[in-house]
Amino acid sequence: MLKRCLVILSILLLIITVFVPTYIAFVSSATGYIKINSTTSSDPNQQVQAGGNVSLYFGDVTWSGNQCYLLMSPDNDTQVSTGDIIYTPVILICDITNQTAVHQYSNGMGSWAVGNNWVNGSIAPNVPIGAYTFKAFDNLGEDVAVTDVYLTVYLLVSEATLEVSPDSGPGGIEVTLTGSGYGAFAEVTLLYYDSTVDSWKFLDTVTANSIGNITFTTQVPDLRKALQRGDYSETYAQVSFRAEIGGIVYSYADYNQYLRGLKTVGDQTASGLYGNGTDFTSSVIVHSGDNITVSGKWFSPGVIYVLWDGYAVVGTVTSSEWAEAEIIGTSVANQTGYFETTVTIPNASAGEHYLAIEDSELV
Repeated sequence: MLKRCLVILSILLLIITVFVPTYIAFVSSATGYIKINSTTSSDPNQQVQAGGNVSLYFGDVTWSGNQCYLLMSPDNDTQVSTGDIIYTPVILICDITNQTAVHQYSNGMGSWAVGNNWVNGSIAPNVPIGAYTFKAFDNLGEDVAVTDVYLTVYLLVSEATLEVSPDSGPGGIEVTLTGSGYGAFAEVTLLYYDSTVDSWKFLDTVTANSIGNITFTTQVPDLRKALQRGDYSETYAQVSFRAEIGGIVYSYADYNQYLRGLKTVGDQTASGLYGNGTDFTSSVIVHSGDNITVSGKWFSPGVIYVLWDGYAVVGTVTSSEWAEAEIIGTSVANQTGYFETTVTIPNASAGEHYLAIEDSELV
């Protein structure tokens, strides 16, 4: 999360269901973490549609039996527990660990490709929505292997749709969510995913019209992010929206929020954008009274402030230095988040100095 978009100058500067399995008797227990879509630590916050596919890696699991089956669980206990759902047929351990061949398994719940320490395939199509771990079960009362993170399962109901327009741009702009297939006069709850607290947050409730369509206009949450230090290609982070009825997820839509960056600093122009903390001490040399042009992209639309630190920087800018920072210019970012302004370098001691570019979301 970004507090300021910085550039260093050298003044010289700029830094800028329930399933009933057949009973099978096993004589061993599995231990170790199962990984989700990865051979190393699983990424948190992964999501998959009920009935969709997921890849489980068992390379770190220690086996002492010869067969297992998989469960989806609302907990990460290393025991089979209440609420666990068995969804695969019996799978031979030798097929999972086989390094040269892939074996196919299937039942009424789906199909799986097994081999090279992977089990790739379906999850239960009618599992309730929620967060689940996956367990490898081989004997009641014994430990089971479990995934290192939870996977969120969502359900797309009927032909419901959700779209966001525009579907990309800076943070903080006004967007419109539209959807169809929700049923006449249904009460539809809209949420957005807040990555800072790793949870879905309530946005509003809207009533579908007589043909099941919805429309809602809101300000897209600003993630307050910038590119990292240096000259980088423009890129974005996603803001996800979803629509629910009675706690059942009907549809999702994503907004691609581009990360802030500077395009020009003095006579330097980025091939992509300059990110936060980019060092210009060897390429942008200025004196007090010089004019310098600064432009940037993907800032929150509205007033832009250009701040100058109060002292020559030693090591890094301090909070007391920023407390006395001087606003040396303003501009206005348009609806696409672009701004350009020319500022005059104030009287200052020789040495490295910082400029900060702030918008209404970063202040």
